[in-house]
Amino acid sequence: EKLERRMVEIRPPVRIGKYVRIYPGVSLSECNIDDDCEVLENATVVRSSVGSGSLIGPFCQLTDTLTGTMVELQSTRQHPIALSRYVAIGDEVIIREGVSLHESITIHPRLKIPTGVRIPAKTDIESAEQLLGYL
Repeated sequence: EKLERRMVEIRPPVRIGKYVRIYPGVSLSECNIDDDCEVLENATVVRSSVGSGSLIGPFCQLTDTLTGTMVELQSTRQHPIALSRYVAIGDEVIIREGVSLHESITIHPRLKIPTGVRIPAKTDIESAEQLLGYL
């Protein structure tokens, strides 16, 4: 129904799992959205894979990104999240509003990435202690 009313944009190939909620203004292109995900309004997912049970916040921009299961991207209109150029996010990671991660960054499972963090390209974040060095 949202496709027919032009409320969302989907450019194949796209795989959308079961029980996925896609809100108005979403743009999907060359991506995979696993089961039980929510992609909130005006989010964009390009050449990326979103793990099951994940929440992609409003105005979030994912390009060339891989997320694990139960990831929460707490993007907002005022402070969107942008992940691009080969970012990998582990299972159950929470990323707070306004975070931008680019160029070969890996975040290991169950970490919380706070607003204002600046992680340089080609960095592998394995622990909360390591993350503190980038605040």
